[in-house]
Amino acid sequence: MLTGMMLTPIFTRRYEKKKRKKYERDRQEKYREYIQTKTDHIDDVIIEQRKTLLANMISAEECQKLVMTKNRRVWERKIEEHDFLTVRLGTGDIPLNADVAYPEEEFAMLENDLMEIIEDLEKKSKTLRNVPVSYSMRKKNISALIVDDENVRIQDYVKTLIMQLVTFHSPEDLKFVFLMNNNKEKKWNFAKKIPHVWSNNKDIRFFADNYDDMQEISMYLGEILRK
Repeated sequence: MLTGMMLTPIFTRRYEKKKRKKYERDRQEKYREYIQTKTDHIDDVIIEQRKTLLANMISAEECQKLVMTKNRRVWERKIEEHDFLTVRLGTGDIPLNADVAYPEEEFAMLENDLMEIIEDLEKKSKTLRNVPVSYSMRKKNISALIVDDENVRIQDYVKTLIMQLVTFHSPEDLKFVFLMNNNKEKKWNFAKKIPHVWSNNKDIRFFADNYDDMQEISMYLGEILRK
């Protein structure tokens, strides 16, 4: 009896210790599985956002194909929609459009090894790589490019922006106004053929490369602004 009384607490402590270890292993395993599901979810969101950007923010070359084939996507963006006047500037890396929160009070109760898992998740890249970089001309309604006038690459770049705007916006919702202080080489004459440079009743074209035409257009737009 004495031996039993002495050994029972020892066995009990060993059993409880073994039980706690098993519980901790199970807890950590479940928590790792939980973190993995969250990691997979973030990966899924990254993939989905990437697909959406690639589908909506297409290049000027792809826009040209839509116009040439009279695709139904032409002029699809309406003035009341969120992506109206949004263009693709190029490609690059942008942050994931999502809020990932970490409840600090709960994490403070975790073991060191579990904290390392959380830190790895927090450090996990939440950046979309090599995707279209969009720019809203509605939200930033005054924009400028400061460039060398003789830089042909910049001219080509501006044309890609115009191509996007022409493709997705109707002349009823969007007008272009071209005021040229130097068009002697007729580099911008193509713009005269864009339907978006005409007033609704076709009585004036918003393209000018001389002072008199600029004055006429300015007076016309000034009257619209007053109305």
